Amino acid sequence: VDLNRFSLRKCVGRGAFGKVRIVQHKESRIQYALKYIDKQQCIRQRAVGNILRERDMLIRARNPYVVNLRYSFQDDTSLFMVLDLMLGGSLLFQLDLHGGFEEAAVRHIAAELFLALDYLHSIGIVHRDIKPDNLLLDLDGHVHLTDFNVAADFRHRCVMVSHSGTASYMAPEIWTGKGYTWTCDLWSLGMILYEFTYGRLPFRRRKRSDLMHDVFYAPIVYHERNLIKRWPVNVQSDGIALIQSLLERDFTKRFGCSAPYLKAVKQHPWFKDMDWEGLQHKRIPGVFKPDRNKVNFDGTFDLEDQLFADKPLAYKPRK
Repeated sequence: VDLNRFSLRKCVGRGAFGKVRIVQHKESRIQYALKYIDKQQCIRQRAVGNILRERDMLIRARNPYVVNLRYSFQDDTSLFMVLDLMLGGSLLFQLDLHGGFEEAAVRHIAAELFLALDYLHSIGIVHRDIKPDNLLLDLDGHVHLTDFNVAADFRHRCVMVSHSGTASYMAPEIWTGKGYTWTCDLWSLGMILYEFTYGRLPFRRRKRSDLMHDVFYAPIVYHERNLIKRWPVNVQSDGIALIQSLLERDFTKRFGCSAPYLKAVKQHPWFKDMDWEGLQHKRIPGVFKPDRNKVNFDGTFDLEDQLFADKPLAYKPRK
């Protein structure tokens, strides 16, 4: 497989080392997302190991709630990863558009992400960068975890110490540098569920030092009267209780700190009516469904690509 097998479509995203474009396989006519990475830029920023590790983890991680890798190849200047295409856009895009989500949608998103994380943790992968940008929706409203660039291999159960992730979503134990495990992903999950519920994060600081202080010491406010009005009163306490248990600063007491934790998730009162078997096989449609008649991504990516691309994407045979 090489780039000549695909027809190039819109540019829909941009990463640290390249871009993401919609492509169509010329024979099957199936559309995918093509992530292409500039080799020289990777080498300059000493990120080759990260990129190869991301590819290897995507090969291992085959799950309905992960953006799956379908092909990977390279040419003389770029590395390419062909991934499942998610036309519902990122949850960051939808959050900016709607300001928050209904309780049923937040619960459904939480359940699907618990399935994704339980699977990843069971095969020894800790994502370390769970945030709305890295959660993509298909047109049926199912959420998929993407971007494994800073994910860690946890198969040997070695405690991690590096400061990896996005500061606003990083768990307290990552900030300390004294070691952490998979529970950092559960803190990040709590942060995004809080954000989806209230339309904002609990800590909003520009300076990294101020943010770190708040992560350790600032009270996390749960004003139920300020919940989005679409949250029914009878389920607010169960949903908020789960978010509170995920945002437990002591990771040894955090919800899910004992693996495997999916059984505890399924028994939580907030999920008492959830059909987990149906959810596992995507037989239950998402509650929040993206508008099929609208473009669910930032159109400026494609405009910038057309206006400013100095090196149009084309196949360059390896020398």
